[in-house]
Amino acid sequence: MDIEHLTKTQIVLLVLLVSFVTSMATGIVTVSLMDQAPEGVTYTINRFIEQSAEAVTGVVTQQQPEAPETTVSSTKTVADVVKEVEPSLVRIYTSVDGSGEMDVVPKSSYVGLGVIALDGRTIVSVASDIVLNETYDIRFSDGISIPARVIVVDKNTHMSLFSPILPDGYTLPAPSRAVTSKNLRLGQALMVLGGDESTELITGLLTSVPDSGTLQTNILANRSFLGGLIVTSSGASPGIAAVSDAGEISVIPYVAFAGIVPAVTSAE
Repeated sequence: MDIEHLTKTQIVLLVLLVSFVTSMATGIVTVSLMDQAPEGVTYTINRFIEQSAEAVTGVVTQQQPEAPETTVSSTKTVADVVKEVEPSLVRIYTSVDGSGEMDVVPKSSYVGLGVIALDGRTIVSVASDIVLNETYDIRFSDGISIPARVIVVDKNTHMSLFSPILPDGYTLPAPSRAVTSKNLRLGQALMVLGGDESTELITGLLTSVPDSGTLQTNILANRSFLGGLIVTSSGASPGIAAVSDAGEISVIPYVAFAGIVPAVTSAE
């Protein structure tokens, strides 16, 4: 049929048909795109359509709930990590009386730092001059102090193991989550908790991750960090701190304690 010979009525019907088909195609494409759009975008488009309808018709549509906010997970802050792991760091003092009674004020001289072992029942340390079978005073971050007997001493490595004498109703704080060297990355951020009288913090990077032996860092510190707790930004601990004569911090992995206490070497 030649379009030039169409009547006005036929032309109008043809235009309506083309418009109808175009609208249908546009609607199908729009619905498909809306299904793939993020929820926030969909919400914005719906509100625009509703407001346009209200402006034209004067009819107020039902209020829609606000689009949910997108939450982005973030890593723990340094303060969060310190709060989480500090209870597993202890200070060791010369023995008081070995009575097993808790005391909030240590009555003896400072010996060094210790860390609650991964078994959750003992304490490991690399403090010097620890005497086998002697009882020492262990002070926790909350100020509580209890006696602990030395059950293992390795004279070559200065590693020692303490068995706390727990009063009734008292349990040791949870140990830090352990992480092995295979799950660490070169250049990973590390934090070291130590200090003779109160907890101090220093930070740095992991500079060497050998298959065995100590891990190296670029952290410099004084001897008050010897035996301190080393943790990653997530709060996992690869081991405890060794301090060289030059003040360089290295990491003694928990597996190094296997020779004196196999139960404390389990790690992720």
